[in-house]
Order: sequence, then structure tokens, then C-alpha cells
Amino acid sequence: MVRGRISRLSVRDVRFPTSLGGHGADAMVSADAMVSADAMVSADAMVSADAMVSADAMVSADAMVSADAMVSADAMHTDPDYSAAYVVIETDAEDGIKGCGITFTLGKGTEVVVCAVNALAHHVLNKDLKDIVGDFRGFYRQLTSDGQLRWIGPEKGVVHLATAAVLNAVWDLWAKQEGKPVWKLLVDMDPRMLVSCIDFRYITDVLTEEDALEILQKGQIGKKEREKQMLAQGYPAYTTSCAWLGYSDDTLKQLCAQALKDGWTSQRSQFPRARLFLFHLSALLSLQATSFPHCSSALLPSDSRLCR
Repeated sequence: MVRGRISRLSVRDVRFPTSLGGHGADAMVSADAMVSADAMVSADAMVSADAMVSADAMVSADAMVSADAMVSADAMHTDPDYSAAYVVIETDAEDGIKGCGITFTLGKGTEVVVCAVNALAHHVLNKDLKDIVGDFRGFYRQLTSDGQLRWIGPEKGVVHLATAAVLNAVWDLWAKQEGKPVWKLLVDMDPRMLVSCIDFRYITDVLTEEDALEILQKGQIGKKEREKQMLAQGYPAYTTSCAWLGYSDDTLKQLCAQALKDGWTSQRSQFPRARLFLFHLSALLSLQATSFPHCSSALLPSDSRLCR
């Protein structure tokens, strides 16, 4: 049972130190930025129980690397210094549990996201957590429908990023008070309750609230067995550490081979050079379309058998 009134919301501008080697495998991450994995779940995620995966697979430490050699860069973002706006929410409950959430940035501009978080804080402070979780959709709409802030983008840009950090922290706080990781909170949630957390205003052309409820209700059949299977066998994941724009062919080949040896049978590449190495290594490859000017040129015909 959730409890407490939100008494404090703090936000920090966290910049990740860069890796001196520029390879990304041994990046130094600020201890202050090691947010609970439970917080890395979007409040708007509409996924089945099969897809409720740990945030450990969402943010790879391999990506926390230097921008100096275009390591961890793609064709659109050539000089990233991976950073975050880090939100902590506290309540007046005696348990002292805190909710942590981040939103991902590329360095410059993180301070702008921090300002946006502070501008949204009055929508969160002094609210009972019970009231928030009882009408999570209404809470989401309050954050995104501020009569003045929405002019600068509640569904995009800085306000969108700030809202995500706040919502992640609330999800984290909710789950911690229930004594569960976020994925388990969602899996155990009644389908009607889960659907009530989602704002369907912009997705009804693809998925209506009624359709979502039907999908979740059908998914109750065999859910426990699927959960046991996931806990026993794990879930599919891929690594992004092998094929950044700044790597030479030799480095690409070495990293792709090592990742496959370590058990990473799926790897994502920012550019097509890596497909040659991965094809010979029989690894599953995912190419990021943002690395190409047109989606139609993102894959060559020979790549289709690798990206399935």
C-alpha cells in the first residue's frame, strides 16, 4: 500500500565522465547517477507481461564513453557526452523511501532540462502518493497540460524530457513502497488498473483503451508460466558497444568477435561497415536508421537476412 505526501523533489545535472581509452567498455559512471534500475520504465509504456524487462538492459554502461573520437556517436549526434537530469522524490512517510528517475541527455542542454523539472515541481509537491496512483492518467495529464508550459512542448523537447524524469521517479517510488521492482508492479497490476495509467489521446488510431484492455486480459492466460520462464532463462537483449562511428575496422572486428564470445548474439550498429564482420560471425545485426539520410537506404538487400 502506497503512503505519504510528497514533501521534496530535487533534481541534479549529472554529466558522465568520459573514458580515457575512448572504447566504452570501461566507462567511469558517476556514483550519483546510478539511479535504481526500477526507475528506468516509461510511465506510458504499453507492453505485455512478456516484455516487462529490467532497465539493466535499457542503458548499457558500454555507452558511457568519450565523444572525442566519435565513440558512441551516430550520424545525427556526432559529439555526445552522455548525461542525465536526475530526479529524487521524497515523502513524509516514516519509511524514508525515495523515488529516483532520470532522463537521458547528450551533455549540453541538461541544465535546461533541470530548469524544466523545477518548473513542473509544483504539480508534484504536497500531493498524496495514494491520490497520484489512484488517478495516474490524471496526474500525467496535469504534468503535460500546464497552461503555460505546454506552449514549449509537453509532448516533445525539453518539457517532455523533464516530464519523463518526474514520472520515472514516481513509478520508482510507487514500486519501492509496494516492495517490488517496476516490472513486477506492472505484471501484477490488474489490467484495468494498468490501462487506467495510460493516456490514450494520441494513440487511439493505433490502439484504443478497449483494445488494450482486451489484449491484457487475454494475456492473463499463461502469464505466471511466462514470468517463471523469464526469471529462469532471462530475456533477449543486445549490445551497442561494438560498432560506433569512431571505431576502426580492426577495433570493430575485435569488439564484435569478443561480444559474440561473451554471449551477445544480437548487436546493434550505427553504420553498415559492421555488417560484414557480424555476417561472418553469424550474429544478429540491427542497423540504426538514423545513420542514413533515407530509411529506404538504411538496409541493403543483403542485410535483410541479418535484421529480422
